[in-house]
Amino acid sequence: MADQEQHTSTEGADPERALTESPDLQVGARERGVDAEASQRPGVPMESEVAPAEGAPERIVHQTSVERHFRRAGLDDLTAVYGTAQPPHGVSGQIRRSAYGIPEHRARHWALLMLADRVDVLESRLGRALGSAARSVGAADGTARKLERNALPILLGVVVGTALVTRMARR
Repeated sequence: MADQEQHTSTEGADPERALTESPDLQVGARERGVDAEASQRPGVPMESEVAPAEGAPERIVHQTSVERHFRRAGLDDLTAVYGTAQPPHGVSGQIRRSAYGIPEHRARHWALLMLADRVDVLESRLGRALGSAARSVGAADGTARKLERNALPILLGVVVGTALVTRMARR
């Protein structure tokens, strides 16, 4: 009994020796959480240097476009990737152009961009309506497409042209 009390007592015992003699630590290096050799570690593939995938380009190719794009006043160049699906057009494009001339921290900048979004919706709805009306009358498909894509300038041209013809007819 005295031997058991003396063995379990930690008073006066060497802490290093107690750790190495503990039955919990009498297992292999792998079970103790100590790093195994590199080939046996589960994370070794992630630790290696990443090689480029087969067929990957050696350098990043920046997007190029002939369309006009707006950018923030604080940027010298466009970002590497930018949207070209719907370049600015019509009255909404003019509103966007004026919005990008105003610094981003001004509320006018954002208000004009939101207004341009609303005007763009109206332009597309008007264009769709005029395009379908032109098709129902039997206009050429190209004319209907032009009406759909840029309705306001064409409509403005028709109004101005009609006014000029009416004025010249009165003389």
